[in-house]
Order: sequence, then C-alpha cells, then structure tokens
Amino acid sequence: MLDKGGMIEILEKVIIQLSKVLLSFLEVHPLSYVDFIEPSLQFAVFYAFTPEGQPFLFERFVVQCLNLIKMILICVEYKSSKGSDGNNL
Repeated sequence: MLDKGGMIEILEKVIIQLSKVLLSFLEVHPLSYVDFIEPSLQFAVFYAFTPEGQPFLFERFVVQCLNLIKMILICVEYKSSKGSDGNNL
C-alpha cells in the first residue's frame, strides 16, 4: 500500500504527463486547439496566480502552466495577419 507521500508523487507525475499532452497538442495542432485556449488560460491563471489555486501547486506544475500560457501567446498561427499597408486587419 502506498503512503501519502508516494501517492502524491504518483499524482504529480500524472499531472505533469497530462500537461505535456496539452502542450504537445498545442504545438502540433494549434488550429484544432483554438476552442481550448480560453479554458486553458483560465486553468493556468487559476493555479499559477490566484490564492485559491496556490495550495495545489508544485514547482513543475507551475512551470507547465507558465509554458502553456507562453505557447499560446507565441503561437504563430494565432497572430493576426497584416494587410499590405502594414496595419493589422
């Protein structure tokens, strides 16, 4: 039987693996990820930046949340195209 520390370690590994799936999906299929942008940002902000989410944090999870936000922000497919005069459409 696992003790509490062993169970927490296993759950942390599962959480990291699931967050890696999100990051990979975003990287490989960014246009299919569009519907998940808002919930992903809400999720990441809740856990990384609010007092309510703080008790559930561990360092690698914070890094994954911040990576998710970064990947959404820098994704080329989400940038608006520029018109011929250089202004955004």
